[in-house]
Amino acid sequence: MDKDTSGQKPSPAPPRERTRTSGQSQGSPILQPGRNAWRLARAERLALLVDGQEFFDAFVKAARQASHSLYILSWDIDSKLHLNRDRDEPPLYLGEFLSHLSEERSQLRVHILNWDFAMIYALEREFMPIFQLGWRTDGGVHFALDGKHPLGASHHQKVIVADDELALLGGFDLARNRWDTNEHAPDDPRRVNSKQQTYGPFHDVQAMVQGPAAACLGELFRWRWQRSQGEELTAPPKAESAPWPGEVAPAFQDIEVALARTLPAYDGESEVCEVERLHLDAIASARRSILMENQYLTSWKIGQALAERLREPHGPEIVLVLPKRAVGWLEESTMHALRIRLLSRLREADEHGRLKVYYPHVPGLGDGFVNVHSKVLIVDDHFLKVGSANASNRSMGLDTECDLALEAGDSETASGIAAFRDRLLGEHLDVPPGEVDAAVREKGSLLEAVEALRSPDRSLRELSEHPPDWLDPELLDKDLLDPEKPIEAKSLVKKILPSETRLASKGKLIGLVIILVVLGGLAVAWRWGPLSDVLDASALASWAYQFSRGPAGVLLVFGAFLLGGAVMLPVTLLMLATGLVYGPWLSPLYALGGCLLSAVAFYWIGRLLGREAVERLAGDGLNELSRRLAEHGVINVAIMRNLPVAPFTVVNLVAGASRISFRDFALGTLLGLLPGVILFTTFAGRVKSALQDPGPWQVAAVVAAAAGLFLLAAWSKRHLAAEEKADS
Repeated sequence: MDKDTSGQKPSPAPPRERTRTSGQSQGSPILQPGRNAWRLARAERLALLVDGQEFFDAFVKAARQASHSLYILSWDIDSKLHLNRDRDEPPLYLGEFLSHLSEERSQLRVHILNWDFAMIYALEREFMPIFQLGWRTDGGVHFALDGKHPLGASHHQKVIVADDELALLGGFDLARNRWDTNEHAPDDPRRVNSKQQTYGPFHDVQAMVQGPAAACLGELFRWRWQRSQGEELTAPPKAESAPWPGEVAPAFQDIEVALARTLPAYDGESEVCEVERLHLDAIASARRSILMENQYLTSWKIGQALAERLREPHGPEIVLVLPKRAVGWLEESTMHALRIRLLSRLREADEHGRLKVYYPHVPGLGDGFVNVHSKVLIVDDHFLKVGSANASNRSMGLDTECDLALEAGDSETASGIAAFRDRLLGEHLDVPPGEVDAAVREKGSLLEAVEALRSPDRSLRELSEHPPDWLDPELLDKDLLDPEKPIEAKSLVKKILPSETRLASKGKLIGLVIILVVLGGLAVAWRWGPLSDVLDASALASWAYQFSRGPAGVLLVFGAFLLGGAVMLPVTLLMLATGLVYGPWLSPLYALGGCLLSAVAFYWIGRLLGREAVERLAGDGLNELSRRLAEHGVINVAIMRNLPVAPFTVVNLVAGASRISFRDFALGTLLGLLPGVILFTTFAGRVKSALQDPGPWQVAAVVAAAAGLFLLAAWSKRHLAAEEKADS
């Protein structure tokens, strides 16, 4: 009997059907509810959809057959997603499609629950999807954002459920840049997103199940919806027929599957780490081979488990299929760098030559590559896992995840698992699955079979990578960049900053706000007070215009930043002054240039003075600051540039005297200063506008901004004081 042993409160209601599939092992050696699985449930049919063409086509056909309910759990979603780009018919867009379904069937209710995403992803996503979908749908479609998660976590489950009869789960979101074919052709004209931008090849895998397993996933959605929105959804009535797309041939029938989750500790609920235990138990069970396809490989526990198997004299072969590199500088300097570090340690553990790390190569891509986004684990021919969980620390404990796994209890299931393995490798090697099967049988080794089938054309190529010149992976903090557990705000501050610095930061923040309030007060005084007789707005504007003309003005700005650094003048005050004098386009450039010049100058001064001299100058409280800067490099420099950790010049001196490289310092300073420069020069520009055109709305905007900053500072001071009192 399958059971829910999650310990969650509230827990999803039990499934309508709670029977094991006949013919399956009653004492499963791997799948154990309460340890590495939430539920064991029957799947009447199970298909494995490889790449977007198959997934989106199956979704459209299943949704069209839904009678009562359609649930969508997502990390990302795009209402303008083009669903049918491989068919000779009018374009079908997600938002319009869902709206049409709800209009066509009065009984159908569509519920979409999307992660209330962090602003760092805002540029990659549709602008305000809650409004985009809301404008295009009627009362039958309900869209909500789910922010019920710890600080820094995300809702990463990707599940679609129709009528509690059919469900899709895996790595796919109904989002842009996901559609592709098995060919991953370099010049496929259909690979265009909703912004009419082309994108590179994308590889992912989704499972589709029918029967009681789908009903369990329907319960998972209703629990998430109630937890997030406070609304209890009722289970749909029994559908007359299952919405299974007739064109999709199931890979397995009448089989027992396991559903495993990751749920972080939150709001009194205990954590659930079924996905992590499932990975570790599956790796430990391997006899001959482990095949893993994954977007990331940064989980320290998974890496350790793989390393232990590699050290065994007669352990399994391990074949890893990963993307060639990370997408974007941020992932390159964080997750990709952590992957490099973990792979280096796996290669050190490979004492018997049983590890191969590959990436899919498609000729004609140039600098592009196939974005491997799948999360697949296949052990021998007896275990298969597909889901949303990356092989990262986040997916093991911080983000919500949902995976599906099955274990072979008979030869037919084992053959199905091997056939899917051969299909995946055949796609990457550009050979039919039968050739992979024949090579494995001939060589008696999965690794040797792959090596024998590799070619100079489209194929798998060995991944041999090195970190960027400016980055040392050994200095990265995996607990900060890829955390496994929720991190509270005060813990994050404590991790980055020493206590002496944190205590001093409150006064500096209040002082900064006082400066801004004084500037706002000066604007009012110049308009209505005694200063209006000394300096009027027209005279100030004329002076500013003359001063900003010619190269002499730039030299004066840079000289002011250097002189200000020497006398410990707050760099924010210099930013504000630059914003007052120059226009909206020049002031950010000049202020950023001045800050960088001052930072670089005092960095090298600190390097020349040495650690002991800087410590005597800065005080003992900054020894910890020096260590933190050196440990985390570019990431921590960027973070500290946005926190009042110490005077600007002191941070520069300490960085120069510590072990941090100049490249890390310069890049981190640039990335960290850019938001502040824009903020302060923009604020100063509002003050300048009030002086030049002293209308009531302009002055009110300055006063309101200053008042808002003052209130924020007051709240921050009270919040910090309360936390420190609680800690004492």
